[in-house]
Amino acid sequence: MKTRLFAYLFLSATFLAAGLFSHYFFRQYTSDETLAKSIAANLKDELAAVDEDLTRLPADFDLIDQQALAYPIFFYRHNALVYWTDNTFVPPPLMVADTFKTRLTASVSESYLLKRKQLSNDVVAIAAIKLLRNYPITNDYFSPEYNERILPSASVRILEPNASAGQEVCVESECLFRVEFHSEALKVDRLARIVTFILFAVAVVFFIAAAFELLPRVSNRISEVGFFFLLGVFAFLRLVLSQTGFPGNFLSSSLFDPQVFAVSYVNASLGDLLINLLAVMILSFYVFRNYFRFHIQRLKGDRLMSWGLGIFSGLCILFAGLFPVVVIQTLYNNSAIVIDISQSLQFDVLRLIAMGSVLMSGICAFLFSHAFIRTLISIGHRGKVIACFLIAVVIFSVINELTEQQYAVALVLSAMYFFAVYFLKLYNRLKTLNFGTFGYLFVAIFFLSIIGAYAIQHFTQKEKIDNQFRFASNFLIDRDYFAEYLLYDASRKISHDAFIQSRIASPFFGKEAIRQKIRQIFLPSYFN
Repeated sequence: MKTRLFAYLFLSATFLAAGLFSHYFFRQYTSDETLAKSIAANLKDELAAVDEDLTRLPADFDLIDQQALAYPIFFYRHNALVYWTDNTFVPPPLMVADTFKTRLTASVSESYLLKRKQLSNDVVAIAAIKLLRNYPITNDYFSPEYNERILPSASVRILEPNASAGQEVCVESECLFRVEFHSEALKVDRLARIVTFILFAVAVVFFIAAAFELLPRVSNRISEVGFFFLLGVFAFLRLVLSQTGFPGNFLSSSLFDPQVFAVSYVNASLGDLLINLLAVMILSFYVFRNYFRFHIQRLKGDRLMSWGLGIFSGLCILFAGLFPVVVIQTLYNNSAIVIDISQSLQFDVLRLIAMGSVLMSGICAFLFSHAFIRTLISIGHRGKVIACFLIAVVIFSVINELTEQQYAVALVLSAMYFFAVYFLKLYNRLKTLNFGTFGYLFVAIFFLSIIGAYAIQHFTQKEKIDNQFRFASNFLIDRDYFAEYLLYDASRKISHDAFIQSRIASPFFGKEAIRQKIRQIFLPSYFN
């Protein structure tokens, strides 16, 4: 055991040192100047492709194969645009008259590199190479666009070649523009990030293996110490991972993107939530396998302490039933991921992982609740068991009322689940695999599925109502002053209209003509 323990610790330290060395070495090696040279090399290849397109242009513009062109091309005759292959960006007419070969045109939001070629005495062709395009607002629909064949990321700034800041990007001794890098992640190239991630991940795996190798010695005398030992190991790992940003800083994935899902420092992304649920599931499995060895089981022999143990077990059962609701609530309140399968039939990776997180929460609830169902049932006779559970229900309700947590349905279903398992004696069906085992699992899946289905339906409806109120607060106003003015003006005109006055004064004329005149003449089109 000692040999394996030291081997795991040694391997963990070795891979950790290798990961730190890889991260530091590649970060130092990839300087701003190196990145600028890489951009220049990419740009040289793209300019060669543009030269080839300009050389192969047919005399008749209508014969141009636009799909075969690397970049859009614009044709000018006597400085007037006569033909173009794309309308997203059009070079300024003042630049056409200038006799340049390659030139940068940049604004606040976009940067293009123009390649000019004189086709004849009066015809000029200009190819536009898009470098970068930013939007004033960045969200799910508008994100920075960049040329992936030239730039490594959108976290760069394109500057004029005569600017004092940034690194020069030169092709064949001609400096076309300068670049300034905003993200430190660009210091480490993609391959280096993957290598560093693998080294750190292997180090974490060996560290966890060392912890499990040490676990039997820690929990040999007191099993509860093993639980707190695992809890401390996972808490330490989460602290280290959160401080270092691992693995989000090394993987360019929406799974670790805070814009997709973020709750707190601990659950900073959907991937972090998945890691945390995995740790909770391991702890629940430890409780499931070792609850009968816990020293708190000895409290069942004491008349007074057994009541406390029973109430505590009842609370653990109820909170286990509430756990899937909390996970679903967290997903709904902090992301736009749709869990309800009736709303969408598209299952992307993020949606599958979110559903997997809900499934893991149900597994945790089953493993954790089973241990404390057995503990509660073993404290004494039936009346004592039911009394302890009812007291736990009261305490559970008070706690959730104080925290304003939705708990009513979870409480009812968890209580029904407990009584079904208790009175049907299903809690003894896990010792051996038989038909009773499948019955127990079916009952557990049935109640947990109802809890999850209700939570999804409740928070979907709540999200819909919140969106309606948000829409109303953003697009509707309390008073429409312009409409009030129009109504006031219309009321004055109606009151002074001779036709309406005569119609109202006479009891022999119908009033429909008055309504039609008001609708057609006095009410403006604003009242649609």
